[in-house]
Amino acid sequence: MRQVLIIGREGFMRDMIAAAAAGAGVESVCTDNPERFCGECLRGRFERVLILGCSTLADGRISVERLRARGSRRPEIYVISWHHSEHAVLSLLECGVNQYMTLPLNLRRLCRKLQQTIGPTQP
Repeated sequence: MRQVLIIGREGFMRDMIAAAAAGAGVESVCTDNPERFCGECLRGRFERVLILGCSTLADGRISVERLRARGSRRPEIYVISWHHSEHAVLSLLECGVNQYMTLPLNLRRLCRKLQQTIGPTQP
């Protein structure tokens, strides 16, 4: 079963998004250590990677290429952040991020996006 990986340093935000996703029937894994899950991303375990904040990509701790197999578009990567600057958003999109969402976050919209492509978990 494919899952959503939620990466972020702020535990409350990770847990809030994971709870909303669970309520929508989408299974998620939360971490503040993205390096631990790079291999599993490459093997296709995660359908989506939600990165909370730009710093994980900006400080070089992880790159889009490390999350995807060469030539693959899986997993899709969403960045969720407070930054509204056009330069920051364009830079992330040019690096290969699929979508940039600004805070405050519309959890219903995010969960609909997850359900459309992943589908609810089966009992």
